[in-house]
Amino acid sequence: MKKEQKSKFEGWDWSELVYHFGLEPGEFDPHDMEAEAKPLREYLNKIYKNLVYEQLTEKDKQDILDCREYLEAFIECGKKIHFGMSIYKGLSKVKEDETFLIYFNLLINYMWV
Repeated sequence: MKKEQKSKFEGWDWSELVYHFGLEPGEFDPHDMEAEAKPLREYLNKIYKNLVYEQLTEKDKQDILDCREYLEAFIECGKKIHFGMSIYKGLSKVKEDETFLIYFNLLINYMWV
């Protein structure tokens, strides 16, 4: 994303992607923080499988770009409150979509400020 462009994401937390992709968040369970992110994780896994099996659609490609854009917004938001962002900065530099999606999905639960 170019610096002069305004992001469609604020970068506060991963739920922005849930709503952006038209998904419903999972059930809130204070004892299982991953339950709420489950629909997003499943959606990202579907995109990953399409990528691996060379069945990526134009929407999938755009969704990967949107994940990258969200990550940049998250990093910027985290800088404003002096939150450690080195792992996310490293992830943002990963060019290969397959590797990016694997680790983006693994880290999604921690992407909130």
